[in-house]
This record gives sequence, structure tokens and C-alpha cells, in this order.
Amino acid sequence: MEKEQTSKKTPKKLEAKKAPKKEKGKAPAAPATYAVVRIRGVRGVRWRTRAVIERLQLTRKNHCILIQNTDSYKGMLKLSKDYLTWGEASAETIALLEKKGKPPYALKPPLGGMEPIKKGYPTGALGYRGSAINELIKKML
Repeated sequence: MEKEQTSKKTPKKLEAKKAPKKEKGKAPAAPATYAVVRIRGVRGVRWRTRAVIERLQLTRKNHCILIQNTDSYKGMLKLSKDYLTWGEASAETIALLEKKGKPPYALKPPLGGMEPIKKGYPTGALGYRGSAINELIKKML
């Protein structure tokens, strides 16, 4: 019986990743712009959550900023979801906010009052609310 020779495995060379081909005539989709509004204060909040809210430049209640939909911002929003609300801002809302001046934009409390500020969006005011953020911002301008 012949013995099969076992060859030592040589490490494969790392192949350079190829960039995806761009389609002609199509521009890359721009990431959505989120409008983020601070709803609650930070009294008694963990230091990490407080630091995230400060990095977002939301120094006061009812202040709003516009951010891009990126993974790093998503992580920041997820960490501070109990103090902020956010969603995709429409072009009309962005134009209204930019008339106010430099970010962060100071807003008034919403006409007709706010939903409960200790509950999530469907029943309260906190967390991700999608395109409903546009209605909230219009009530606060």
C-alpha cells in the first residue's frame, strides 16, 4: 500500500478586495439625514450616556441637530434612546431648521403638549419615530 503524502498547507496570500463596480448614470445614494431632538434632562444619568448627549451637542432640552445616518451615530442614538427622539428629516423640515441659524437649533416646547417623556415612541415621546419627527418639529417651530 502506498502512503499518501500529506503536504503542509501553505498560507494563502491575502487577495486585495475589489471595489464594487459603479453603475453608469447612477449617483450613489446619499445617507438619510436624521433630525435628533433632546426631550429629557440629564440629571442622574450615567456618565457615558451624558457624554454621548454632549458629543451630539444637545446641551439643552428641546434642542435639535441634523446628523447623517451612519453606524457611529446609530450607536450613539441607541445608547441615549431614553433621552432623545429622532427620525428621517424631510427636505422641507431641513429648510425650516436651517432658517433658524447655526446648529443646534433651539426649539419651543410643542404646541398641544408632549407625549409622556418616559415612554417609547408609539405611546410616548422617546426613541426612533421615523418620518413622524417632521410633524413634531413643525409643532416645535
